[in-house]
Amino acid sequence: MSIVLSHSAVRLLYRAPARPRYLPKFPGVSSPLKTGAPQADEVARARALLISYGIPASKLETLELLVSEPKERRRMPGIKCHVCRHELPAHALVRLDTGIFAVDPRFCALLAGQDLDYLELVEYYYELCGGYELPIEEGESYREVAPLTSCCELETFFRSMRGMHGVPQALRAVRYARDGSRSPMETASTMTLVLPRRDGGLGIHRVTMNHSIAITGTARRMTGRREFFADAYIAPARLLIEYMGMRHEEEERQADDSERDNALDTMGYHVVRIWRWAFFDTMRYRRILAKIRAEVGLRATRFPADFDDRQEALRRFVLRHWL
Repeated sequence: MSIVLSHSAVRLLYRAPARPRYLPKFPGVSSPLKTGAPQADEVARARALLISYGIPASKLETLELLVSEPKERRRMPGIKCHVCRHELPAHALVRLDTGIFAVDPRFCALLAGQDLDYLELVEYYYELCGGYELPIEEGESYREVAPLTSCCELETFFRSMRGMHGVPQALRAVRYARDGSRSPMETASTMTLVLPRRDGGLGIHRVTMNHSIAITGTARRMTGRREFFADAYIAPARLLIEYMGMRHEEEERQADDSERDNALDTMGYHVVRIWRWAFFDTMRYRRILAKIRAEVGLRATRFPADFDDRQEALRRFVLRHWL
């Protein structure tokens, strides 16, 4: 017998600060899920394991589990069972301990499509495909980590699970996620560029994150670096969007940014900076996005009449944890 952690339990797992960074993957080939009815001792062992990874016990009062048949569902305190009779692709599970498994990050992303609202889902995919993970407890700092998956891997996995509840929502959301975000604020600002206009975004498709730009020609004499990384980059406009957090307000960092701008300008690139304080101001941020619209060549007539209201609603959503 074995149990498989799912839904909210695995979203906590993949944010747990002390979890193992390598977890063996199963199955080796595509196959149906086989579990068995969860037993109280197994559930207690799984809960203790998650607590050892740094998840507060208060967050684990109810563990969500996958079972392979309806008859395996159990109505016992502390668990919620979900039936999964779908054929699982290879490596859709990870092993935490003997008899204790969890869905892998791709499967976790799909199951999130059953729980999270659309914008929350887009935001979550940026985290899974980025270089950071949010803390479990509010008020703590995010951690820099290696990406758990990529947008391409997510889309491929979702398509392989067609027919399962949550797939349409997941496929819709992953269209607007991007690989490479290095912080929650980079995610927040990029969502306002990529999301469609009906959702308050600018609807710019060709946005890449953490984009490498090699320093060439005479620009090499203007900086000590050999490449720059753009927070967000729009290739057709040769436009870099840079989120300027508090570290950029330091005098030495401002000198580095000035060198960077000079080198990029020499190579024919343009830079739009989003200062933290401007992001938190409705009108200032609206003017920044108007500048980006002009640089990309987006005509005002292509936006709905109530776009300012939609844009503000999106800004407030992506900043909701800090407002």
